[in-house]
Amino acid sequence: MKAHYLSDEHQHKLIIIILEYKSPKHRQLEIQNYSKLMNKELNDIHESISIIFSVYEILLNDLAHLKAEENEIKIHFEQNFSKKIDELKKYDNENDKSLKELSESQNSMQTQLEDIKQVQEESRIQVLDNNSTTTLRFNCPITSSFSIQSSKFKTSQYGYIFMLRACSTIESQQKYLSIFLTLYNGEYSNLIPYPFSCTMYFALWDQSNQQNHIIYVLKPDPNATAFIRPINDKNDEYGINKFCSLEYLTDSKSLYVKDGAFFIRVFIDFLNTGQNPFQTKDNVNDTVEVMSTTTIMAE
Repeated sequence: MKAHYLSDEHQHKLIIIILEYKSPKHRQLEIQNYSKLMNKELNDIHESISIIFSVYEILLNDLAHLKAEENEIKIHFEQNFSKKIDELKKYDNENDKSLKELSESQNSMQTQLEDIKQVQEESRIQVLDNNSTTTLRFNCPITSSFSIQSSKFKTSQYGYIFMLRACSTIESQQKYLSIFLTLYNGEYSNLIPYPFSCTMYFALWDQSNQQNHIIYVLKPDPNATAFIRPINDKNDEYGINKFCSLEYLTDSKSLYVKDGAFFIRVFIDFLNTGQNPFQTKDNVNDTVEVMSTTTIMAE
């Protein structure tokens, strides 16, 4: 069989068949078939391109719609944002105005309150009576250690202003009542003469009507800085250490404490009479201690 395939006759027939297959007619048929195939592929490509263009047009339309919506949203946002900004500015301005009015109202109320406090304080300030005397009330403390300030008192409507402080002091294991006087700067301080030099009388008042008052006389030294015209709100206080033994107040049978209070009366001798208004015929022989500012400051 192998010999047959290799024979000249067999090879010749194969050549004839190949030549016939490669004939022009056959090639033309192949070209036609190939052309049809190419046309079909081109048609498919055109259809695909048409579909792609349709989709592209849809996408372009969608993009245009989106851009239009974006512009509308942007315009709407800018309008609303600008409107909100204006509203916020207006609200902020109104708040600033309200805060300013509130601050002004608060300042006005504070001023009125200070005026009221000043009026109240001035209404509490006592004025010496026609006898140049005033009486200061102190609540007697429960404890043996205390410091109590009196209300302020004036020598006259336009005169000097003082305040008295009563306190407990200890010296050599002994307890005493001491009193201190403070000269204040007043509204009319520039109109009255300084230094203050009038003799002052202090009396721890006997409330038993036995006239056993404890009296000290204070003669201010005109050269003492405590009596000069106050530069600030007040001068440094000065007074009488060891005014009396504290037992005069703490004793259960005290003549000087009644209904939980004791009184110190003050007399200012403007006329320099040298007369003690707190002395009576019954106590004229009682000892009255006289102190000067120089002595007080030294103590």
